[in-house]
Amino acid sequence: MCHTGWTLDGNDIRVKQSARVHRQTLWEEERCKSDRLNQLALQTLDALPVP
Repeated sequence: MCHTGWTLDGNDIRVKQSARVHRQTLWEEERCKSDRLNQLALQTLDALPVP
């Protein structure tokens, strides 16, 4: 579950902690990106012919 996709709503209680949530979201998206890159690298290695 990579993208949280929450929106900033003036009536939303989460606005009070938006900065913290935003940092958390960015961190999770970065982690997701590196997870996908790692997966891609593993797939690439799997595709290589074994000597």
